[in-house]
Amino acid sequence: MKTALVLSLSLLAGSPQGKKAAPQKERSPRVAIYWDKGVWEVEAKKALPALLEEMKLGYRFVSAEDIRKGALARGKKPAFDLLIVPGGWAPDYIQKLGGWDGKGRGDDALRRFLKGGGAYLGFCAGAFAAVKTTRWLGVDHSYPWRLVEARAQGPLPWNPLHKKKLGAVHGELVLEPGRREWKGRGLPRRIHPLLYGGPSFAPLKSGEKTFQVLARHAQDRSPAIILSRYPRGRRGRVLLCSFHPAVLTDDKGRWDRSKASLAKEGAGRDPDGSGPDWSLAKALVRIALGEKPARPKRVPASRPGKK
Repeated sequence: MKTALVLSLSLLAGSPQGKKAAPQKERSPRVAIYWDKGVWEVEAKKALPALLEEMKLGYRFVSAEDIRKGALARGKKPAFDLLIVPGGWAPDYIQKLGGWDGKGRGDDALRRFLKGGGAYLGFCAGAFAAVKTTRWLGVDHSYPWRLVEARAQGPLPWNPLHKKKLGAVHGELVLEPGRREWKGRGLPRRIHPLLYGGPSFAPLKSGEKTFQVLARHAQDRSPAIILSRYPRGRRGRVLLCSFHPAVLTDDKGRWDRSKASLAKEGAGRDPDGSGPDWSLAKALVRIALGEKPARPKRVPASRPGKK
């Protein structure tokens, strides 16, 4: 009898008036990953999901058709906080999402998403697709999404693709000192993420400031990671990265691939290990989402005579 009474009291204490607590409404996924023709499967279907799952961020794959049908919107508000466009082949992205004439059929939905306050994170081809002009092997191409008033130039001179040979290397980036986006994230200043045909960035006009430089290629100090707003000065955040920091090459297949699957493509061993790359990928997601790093807890000073 006493046991039953104690059990009843404990149930009542855990739920006001003995009623069950209302179930919390599940939040929709915060992140959309673009997945369609031309997208690199290793990054889109393996590396990025592993990254977001470790960060405890819900995600969903969206295709060009999904975007055309309104998947990025919920009424007049964005349906996601962030759209990630992985590496692959940017011309396929343009062909599938909007076409080359810039008259919509998907790319207009992308711009509305950003105008409404959504964010865009592009890796390699996802960065090429977002700029107004791409210079590939010395030839300029106008790209219709026009999310950033900038030129993306590739492949880089130290990349095998510059000699029209497919291959991966470990690039070297240097974080810009003093940038508040990096403060408190525990990143080393120099990192060696995976690089395929990723670009450097430049303003369309000399001296024009349409983006902020967060990191540079160590080889020539050209911009490697840039941050912009769309429309200019408004809410939409566009973060573009030349590298593939979520795709790890010396992690023994822990996250995203079979062991040594990239070695034959020329990447070799990561000079500083996969840890800094993974940390950089997480930081880029958080920066794109507008999340500020957690401030370290302040230890209260001890009073005189007390320990």
